[in-house]
Amino acid sequence: MKILIKNAHIIDPFLKIEIDKTSILVENGKILKISNTIDETPDYTIEEDNLVFPAFIDMHTHLREPGFEYKEDIESGTLAGIHGGFTTITAFPNTNPILDSVDKIQLVKERIEKKAKIRVLPIASITKNQEGKELVDFKLLKDHVYGFTDDGKGIQDFNIARKAMIEAKKYNILLMLHEEDERFGKGVVNYGYLSKKLGLEGIKSEAEESMIARDIVLAKETGARIHFCHISTKLGAKLIKIGKEEGLNITAEVTPHHLCFDETTFEDFVPNMKMSPPLRTREDRLFLIDAFKNGIIDCIATDHAPHADHEKKDIKTASFGITGLETAFVIIYNYLVKKGYLNLYDTIKGLTVNPAKTLGLEPNPIKEGNFANFVIFNKKEKTLINDEFFFSRSKNFPLRGELEGKITYLFYNKKFFKFINNTIEEVEF
Repeated sequence: MKILIKNAHIIDPFLKIEIDKTSILVENGKILKISNTIDETPDYTIEEDNLVFPAFIDMHTHLREPGFEYKEDIESGTLAGIHGGFTTITAFPNTNPILDSVDKIQLVKERIEKKAKIRVLPIASITKNQEGKELVDFKLLKDHVYGFTDDGKGIQDFNIARKAMIEAKKYNILLMLHEEDERFGKGVVNYGYLSKKLGLEGIKSEAEESMIARDIVLAKETGARIHFCHISTKLGAKLIKIGKEEGLNITAEVTPHHLCFDETTFEDFVPNMKMSPPLRTREDRLFLIDAFKNGIIDCIATDHAPHADHEKKDIKTASFGITGLETAFVIIYNYLVKKGYLNLYDTIKGLTVNPAKTLGLEPNPIKEGNFANFVIFNKKEKTLINDEFFFSRSKNFPLRGELEGKITYLFYNKKFFKFINNTIEEVEF
């Protein structure tokens, strides 16, 4: 089967190229030719003006399986990934049971093999049962996973954090750190304007920043390779800049929602806007955008955190987190690219090249001879976000309405996916 994609504007940060008005010929899942003069007669033609870029990689995904399949499972989570243009996502370990042993990782791998529609990379916990008291066996686990995290909790004990980094350096593994010092208290929303407006306990930015500072110092001492999850504050990003200037082996991510939204974005703050870390100030958000543009923050990661409707009823008791896989690119395109805050090249790099480097993955450029692994985005079409939009089991995303542009196709190895209305049509070559 041959597919011809005409009028393509290719943006590929793997190859450091942009090519306008070209065509791509895909045969049996492989890229046969990229040229503005292709005379082949295809079986299927995509003719609209389209942006084409490498498929996305998400470093921070909660698939909830095993144990919380009512929120999400591997099949629904990978469908959500496909819908958002991702062909590689992670499986974070805060499941039931916690992924803290080879046996539990193997269980998840077997389920991934049976149910996943795209590539899923398992991540193990740093401490046993994510209790922050005893380290997992890094030596046994290191060849079975792509990183280690206690995401959802910061490692409160200085000595445990230090020992984890010593082990990480010893075995050359990646620690993915949730930075939150619980000594500052447990809040509901960002401390300041919003917490006072709603009369709720606030989450102080210092809780994040103090732990980032601690772990930068520990990374300097140990030489560990660490990655900071979901940075949300201006000072946090500044601290990471200092760490990088010191030559430390550190990387960082920011979520689409912390880039696009802040505590003033939504007039009525509802449970689907409750997340950890919380939406911060406009000043924080604008600084995060600049930090990403300037390479202080490396990656855009969704922190896809699905929760059932009954867990998002009351702002005080609601679970923290929102979904992100299906909306990541389209909200960045509308809130940042179209408004001139970011360009497409840097955005795609943050969703592809830098996550691949951080996770130690092989690059997958749009290149003749490679398997097709790319996204087609049509700027003229619309994306309507409503309850019917989501392929995730959960719909806990705060935004509803129509946005400019739409992901219309996703190519992945020997198949492609076509998005029509609220359906995904899967076609094998």
